[in-house]
Amino acid sequence: MISASPSASVHRRIEFSDVDSSGRYHYGTVIRLLEAAEVELLAGLGLLDSIYTSMPRAHLEIDYSSTLYFMDEVDVTIEVAELGRTSVTFAFRVERGGEECARGRLVTVFVNGEGSPTPWPEEARAAFGNSS
Repeated sequence: MISASPSASVHRRIEFSDVDSSGRYHYGTVIRLLEAAEVELLAGLGLLDSIYTSMPRAHLEIDYSSTLYFMDEVDVTIEVAELGRTSVTFAFRVERGGEECARGRLVTVFVNGEGSPTPWPEEARAAFGNSS
C-alpha cells in the first residue's frame, strides 16, 4: 500500500471502551481508528475544513486478520488509492508492532449542498494527486 499517493498515519491505544467482555476489540473500533487517520490525512492536505462534511461514505470493506486487545498500541495508515470524478477510494491498514491486524478500503463521494454527487474541486483533485 505504500506509494507516492498522499498518506497519513496515526498512533493509538486500544481503550477499554474499544473491547467487548472477552477483552478483544469490537469490530467497530477499526472504523473509529480509520476516521482518525482520515481526518489526519485531510488536515495534512489542507482539505479538512473545505470538504470533510461533504464526503458521505458510499462503501466500506474491512478484512480482520489479527485480534487486538485492551492497551495494545496500533498504527493506522491511510492513503489515496484511487480518485474518480466524484469519489475517492482510500486504502487503510491497522498494525500492531508491524503485524497487520486489519486492512480495507473506504469509498467516499463528494456531494453538493443538495446531497448530489458532484465533481471534486480542483483544490481537492490536486491535493489527492489527480490519480484516476
